[in-house]
Amino acid sequence: MAFLEELQKQPPYKKKIIIWAVLIVLGALMLLLWGINFRKKITSFQKEDFSNDFNVSDLKAKMDRASSFEIPGIDEESAKKLEEEMNNDIKKLEQEQNQQNGPQL
Repeated sequence: MAFLEELQKQPPYKKKIIIWAVLIVLGALMLLLWGINFRKKITSFQKEDFSNDFNVSDLKAKMDRASSFEIPGIDEESAKKLEEEMNNDIKKLEQEQNQQNGPQL
């Protein structure tokens, strides 16, 4: 209790210095503990367990199947029909817009 009373009596600038010092020490301690834990995880990492847990070989097979997928082609006649339909639709939209907006000068 006497320690807290002494802190309360300190001027604000000293209180700020004490708070920042405590925060820096705690932050450094947490960073150190995180680094130690990270190092342990990296050294204990087993590549074989990882590939078994996530079925890496199955993933490779799926990717091979996906890369062999082919997009079907379209013949010229169908392409021309689609182009004509698109042009007709564009003309209709332009006519509708002109009717809504009125004649342009």
